[in-house]
Amino acid sequence: MTPPNVNHKTGVRYGVALAQNHLLLMEEILDQGVNESLEMAINEALTTTDKLYEYVSEAFLIALYDDVKENIIQQWEEEEDEYSYTDENGNEFHLFWLSGAPHIQCMKTNRIVWVRSLCSPCVPNAGDLDNPFADKYLSGLRYNCYGVPEQYIEEDES
Repeated sequence: MTPPNVNHKTGVRYGVALAQNHLLLMEEILDQGVNESLEMAINEALTTTDKLYEYVSEAFLIALYDDVKENIIQQWEEEEDEYSYTDENGNEFHLFWLSGAPHIQCMKTNRIVWVRSLCSPCVPNAGDLDNPFADKYLSGLRYNCYGVPEQYIEEDES
């Protein structure tokens, strides 16, 4: 069984960073990612609609689905919503909130980095990307994990 916060296909830990430290990436996730919280609310509403309108025509149900989705989207107020995003290079990210602050989880990226510590206990076993990177040849504890790809790192971050 794969430990939590480790890519089960590659065995590499996810990396987690405060989103405020990677504003370019956060903006791209919010702009182009999938709002998982909204999608879950829509799916729950459609499941309830299915149960309530079990014996109606398919055409009526399709129109009802559209109305339900539209109403949820119009009334939706984003509050600590979670997003998933895969960029054009296949890098996979998850935006989530901890203690009122947005965090980015690098789930699979084209960059593997070395970090000094893990994010326990809030995101057990994930690499702490906000802790200064360690050189893999230095002594002491170090962990490898997926890091924020170079294309999202601004000059003042590196």
